[in-house]
Amino acid sequence: DFATMILVRIEVDRGSIDYASAGHGPGWLLDTSAKLRKLSSTGLILGIDEDASWDSVNHLISPGDRLLLVTDGITETANANDDLFGDERLVRLLGECRDLSLEESSDHIVQSLVDFRHGKQTDDVTLVLVELQSATVSTVTNVT
Repeated sequence: DFATMILVRIEVDRGSIDYASAGHGPGWLLDTSAKLRKLSSTGLILGIDEDASWDSVNHLISPGDRLLLVTDGITETANANDDLFGDERLVRLLGECRDLSLEESSDHIVQSLVDFRHGKQTDDVTLVLVELQSATVSTVTNVT
């Protein structure tokens, strides 16, 4: 009856992203100086209120900046002790991967998740990692 969503528009020529989030878990924007910005929800989840509206937020971006979007199947993955993978662990991994390629970074985060959960998984796992390059955007998507 309801869903979360994050919608992102990347304007490479302007060096900016605009996003709106309907109750979706946060996205993360990591710039080349390792400054991290949390892309928090900007409104209600979809399907709750037909009159709902969502704010749009703009951030300036530069070549080398990375955007990470995930489903809650990553942050809410539990291990054998019922500890959650969580945002802190995810953000730490994103920072650790700063000097790796997009594919290597995505693989590292997913492998860390697999190691953490020890075979225990009940939700979808989707990760989108985007890097702004000089005139283009590169993207890696991992869905499990």
